[in-house]
Amino acid sequence: MHGLGNVVDVGEAQNAQLKKKIHLHDLELDFLDEGQFEEKGEESRRRMKSDLAVLNALEPPSHLKKLSIKWVMSTAVYTNWMTSLTNLKSLDINWCIQLECLPPLGKLPLLKELNIRRVENVKKWGDEFLGIESENKSKKDDYHIINIFPNLRVLEIIYLPSWEEWIGMGGKRLEVEEEKDSGFVSDPIIKTMPRLESLTIQGCHKLKCLPDYLRTTPLQKLFIHYCPILKQRCEREIGDYAISMRMMGLV
Repeated sequence: MHGLGNVVDVGEAQNAQLKKKIHLHDLELDFLDEGQFEEKGEESRRRMKSDLAVLNALEPPSHLKKLSIKWVMSTAVYTNWMTSLTNLKSLDINWCIQLECLPPLGKLPLLKELNIRRVENVKKWGDEFLGIESENKSKKDDYHIINIFPNLRVLEIIYLPSWEEWIGMGGKRLEVEEEKDSGFVSDPIIKTMPRLESLTIQGCHKLKCLPDYLRTTPLQKLFIHYCPILKQRCEREIGDYAISMRMMGLV
């Protein structure tokens, strides 16, 4: 679907009734329109609200396998339906240049490929991107495992010029909360990207280091290009980045 940036009536988007299209497996939602680069002030703010509302109204069926979202002129692309796509295997988020935060994608159970390009205002990836939520009151000594991005194999991150931090809790336990009298304790273990094989990071000029959880992934391919701070840290063999690289056997 193209030219969605021209849609101002949310009802029109709802009328598409994508959710009922049982044979729909591959969907591209492209919000590009020719006039968007000339929008200023109030018109730009209207467009930001309109795009997110239209995106939310275009709810695809839960069995969708491939999704591409392009040119949404909003600070967020998180919708009511995104984490319900339990059969999704491939996701592209491209040219969403106003985007400031990524949706909590970590609990999509079958996602294998994630491509994020030209997301120019995101400064930090943290636990909100992983989709980690607090877990409480499991039986004592009966801890459980939380799998984040359990089937992700390929991750490509291209040109995020404002991105500075990539942090997370992967491999760690969440804080334990005990009730003295009940004998209950919450002590889940987090496993993040346990099947990641290929990681590409390109054009992320401000990114300082890689997250700890990459140390435990079965990475076979790591491509880092036009990331001068990461390159510096690698060459000097200092900091978390060099430690992570050595732990993965890639330097």
